[in-house]
Amino acid sequence: ESVSIENFKNIEELYIPDSVVELKPFTGCENLKKVHIGNGITKIPENLFKDCTNLESVVYPENILEISSHAFENCIKLHNIKMPVKIETIGAGAFKGCKNLQWEKLEFPSSIKSIGTGAFAESNIKEVIWPSTIKSINASMFNNCKDLVKIHLPKEVTKISQEAFAGTALIRVELPDGIMGTDLGIGVFQACRNLKSVKLPSTLYTIP
Repeated sequence: ESVSIENFKNIEELYIPDSVVELKPFTGCENLKKVHIGNGITKIPENLFKDCTNLESVVYPENILEISSHAFENCIKLHNIKMPVKIETIGAGAFKGCKNLQWEKLEFPSSIKSIGTGAFAESNIKEVIWPSTIKSINASMFNNCKDLVKIHLPKEVTKISQEAFAGTALIRVELPDGIMGTDLGIGVFQACRNLKSVKLPSTLYTIP
């Protein structure tokens, strides 16, 4: 079975049973506040709850493997949601504009393989422990995360793309030696007004 917006435009709470194996977008369902997703779902599809501006809580099963692009973009009241323990892929802009996430410290499970451009941009994350399983931090990843004060970068990171941390509240940053040559993008720390210290790796020979 599949479920889509056509039948649920005005609902406030949505309970999806285990029998449902596919979801269609509920984009712009402004009344929706709570969602419980059953065990039949392993992928949160693209734009699923984009612009659901009153959505506060999403409970999904532990077997979620993918959160696709823009799935929760601009869910400005979303606060009750957990990072799936088996997640492999987080798409571009998946949590962009989520300003009320209760993720004081964002950590990823060892299963994570891919995180798309701007996945957490404009969110209220305060601290990030970047996974050693992903070597590249894509463009605008944490752009305008105005509460972000700490980022832990493992030695496995070899590339940071443009404006990845622009507009954040970072104070000190130590870049790993894996970043070589020209693998530091333009404006990575643009408008980081609180930034006091940046340690650059000896392997870097161009500062954009």
